Amino acid sequence: MPRISLAFAAALACAAAVSAAGPASLDADGVYRGVNLGGWLVLESWLSPSVFAKHGVAAGAGEWQFCEKVGRDQCGPALQEHWDTWLTEAHIATLAEAGLQYARIPLGYWIVDRNSTEPLPAGGWWYLERAVGWLKSHGMRAVLDLHGAPGSQNGHDNSGRTGDIQWPRPGNVNRTVAVLAEIARRVVAWDASGNASMAGAVAGIEVLNEPWTPAVGGPVTYDLLRDFYVRAYDAVREQGFNGTIWVSDGFAGSGPWVGVLAPPQYTDVLLDSHLYHAFGGPTTNMTAWDTVRFVCDQDGPGVAGRTDADWVVVGEWSNAVTKRNPPGGRLQGGAASWLRAMLVAQLGAWDGSFAGGPGRGAGPGKGSFFWNFRTETGEAGWDLLMLLDQAGAPPQLSTAALSEFEFSC
Repeated sequence: MPRISLAFAAALACAAAVSAAGPASLDADGVYRGVNLGGWLVLESWLSPSVFAKHGVAAGAGEWQFCEKVGRDQCGPALQEHWDTWLTEAHIATLAEAGLQYARIPLGYWIVDRNSTEPLPAGGWWYLERAVGWLKSHGMRAVLDLHGAPGSQNGHDNSGRTGDIQWPRPGNVNRTVAVLAEIARRVVAWDASGNASMAGAVAGIEVLNEPWTPAVGGPVTYDLLRDFYVRAYDAVREQGFNGTIWVSDGFAGSGPWVGVLAPPQYTDVLLDSHLYHAFGGPTTNMTAWDTVRFVCDQDGPGVAGRTDADWVVVGEWSNAVTKRNPPGGRLQGGAASWLRAMLVAQLGAWDGSFAGGPGRGAGPGKGSFFWNFRTETGEAGWDLLMLLDQAGAPPQLSTAALSEFEFSC
């Protein structure tokens, strides 16, 4: 998840999108109700600054730069404590008890393809397997998200390497396709193994997170992405993976993706839009409660208006706004009430259940994944576990279970 200045409205500008025959699975609400497990297998220093400080690595560095500083062979061992403690089974249990049924897990390509010249850590796949097992044991499923691709698709730390965007080079694109095929092969092997703790635990694979397209002044062209998405889809399906396949809108809304991966040749495709209020746009100078009203009056209709998009999922969103976020630490005053209303309003905006909307899951919006499950610094707008602990979120997050006393648009 990048920290950028981005006009929120740009992501809602177009009303047509990837067509699909429908997701292979939805939760009991008829929508995706999920959370991101960010900052774990792909480092982001703003989420866990102590890890960087402990090893003398500058804030904002990607995992590549982190491991350059620590040492290639020392990096995996240095990160084991973080891998063991940033995400625990207790965290998964709490999220499951709150009614969440999906977790989106950011991955770097090096988890399956770490070559001899790259200063990246080994050992992450074992931790991923353990987490997927935890999810299944608590009634949740995973979406595996390729957050970091070879060469970096956006130049930000969340891609694994800050600096130049080199992903568009043919060798890097080809390598990304191979990485996705390998991830799919391993997931299918889990399903075929008969291991009850793993089989069926992965609901979807996202082929590339947040490519830096012309919509945000980036060099990753729509033509390149269209071709890559088709190749990635074919590579994943050829391994026998039958779950959903997610493609990013690249912050461009739906327009560039009209007719891409359309049925009947392509099925179970989701267009992933990341919709934040923290990076500028029309809510920049609004009060907290006016931002909630904007969610009700503008965000919900914006997603529901994508009439040519059969399935849109908001793979990242948060309660953070451009200004007037609560200070870190315990929530004070009326902060919990506003945060709770903001969260409930967005849940309804992203799944169509807002006032006057098409109804839960009935329109293009098929649910969402909150970013993030936790922060080290207690930033309530980004920390779902903190919100749950301090009444900044309802105790039950499935839409069907939301109390009649919760905020309603």
